[in-house]
Amino acid sequence: MTSESDLSTPQARRRANTDTRLREALGVLAKDPSTAPTVAGLARAAGVGRNII
Repeated sequence: MTSESDLSTPQARRRANTDTRLREALGVLAKDPSTAPTVAGLARAAGVGRNII
């Protein structure tokens, strides 16, 4: 089993990239108090499918 910080496999790099994109998108959505963040909105902002969340 590999550690979370081991980015030697394509899957690990993809997972880390997706995680970063989701965190950045959530930060952007959280700054807008006029709307509540939704799963669909988060996925759209991060450029991933809803099933990833």
